Amino acid sequence: MKAKQCSPFSAELAKLCGYNATAKFKNNEHYSMASRAIDAITKLLVGCSPYANELICSVYLPRCEEGFDGPSLLCRRVCDEVFNKCGDLIDRHGLEWIIGMCQLLSWQDNPEGKHYLERCYEPNGFNTSIRVGDESNKLQCHPLDIPICQQLGYNKTVLSVTKQQAYKNYVTNKLRKFEAENNTDCRIMRKRFFCTENFPGCVNNRPAFFCRDKCHEFFKKNCTSIFFYDSSMCMEFPQGNSDVDICEQVNWPRAANWPIVNKVPGPEFNTPSSKTDITTASPSSNSPASPSSNTPDSQGPPGVYGRRNDADSSSGNVTAGVVGGVIAGLCLVIFAIGLAYYLHKRKKRREGFPYDKQILYSDDGVDIDDPAIET
Repeated sequence: MKAKQCSPFSAELAKLCGYNATAKFKNNEHYSMASRAIDAITKLLVGCSPYANELICSVYLPRCEEGFDGPSLLCRRVCDEVFNKCGDLIDRHGLEWIIGMCQLLSWQDNPEGKHYLERCYEPNGFNTSIRVGDESNKLQCHPLDIPICQQLGYNKTVLSVTKQQAYKNYVTNKLRKFEAENNTDCRIMRKRFFCTENFPGCVNNRPAFFCRDKCHEFFKKNCTSIFFYDSSMCMEFPQGNSDVDICEQVNWPRAANWPIVNKVPGPEFNTPSSKTDITTASPSSNSPASPSSNTPDSQGPPGVYGRRNDADSSSGNVTAGVVGGVIAGLCLVIFAIGLAYYLHKRKKRREGFPYDKQILYSDDGVDIDDPAIET
């Protein structure tokens, strides 16, 4: 008898999504980030389509049914219908990569299909003028127009040039902090990582992101990360092999939460392999850069790591005891000030982070009950 693979979520979230369970997440942070994304993005698409919420939910917390090997996904026409009705809002908020996932969905359910991408469903009462097989809503590829993200191995993105400009300063300022880094491997990988996160590639009319294996390699090299999350989030990235570290999204996001998905062969991996666009220097033999002590992504609150070398309590000297007490008191004050500063800076960063990315940066957000966490 198969072990249960589904975990129910809150009644509030079930009402929003139209179903009440997803696969068991192996990481609590993955689930909470996905839940917050649903809350944020569905608010951006309010009123444009009765199927928008279910589509967004299926991207972040795919529907789970016992006995079904893999996420239970909407059919292609439902996704295209959302694009037709919500296109202006999707473009305004830079959500083209989500609609790009439509290309992965089956037009019709194939009950005999052995792979989850051959199966699909349409909501009860679904009505659309879109015909099965109508390819008029293919994802549009746009020239990558951000100088700091060019010459990295991809030159097309799913975001319009107008939307790219909205993120230009944010991405440029983040990456410029590392331009002088001697570790070429880390510098190039970080650019590809961060650029494809904010300006997803467009390959074969599908979104493309940093490859999963390269994501793990990035963290194993101890490269300083711009992100809040660590290597545990690499499972969210597409698998594949690529000379330029960028892989086409050929599996549904979060599908890896279903163990069977990693065992049953799916579509072939189509990844950009040409090096003609790569103009960066060859990786150097320098040792990997260690995370900076003042980098919030790699260290805890300021002051935590300074509580060392306390006065020697074994001396029995009264003066030493007094001095030690004073030092301990000062350490506590410094720690409190540092912690307050850290919390203030984190709040400011949270307020500036958008929630419309493939991988979410912030750990702030809505409260969702009954997280579907594997125990």
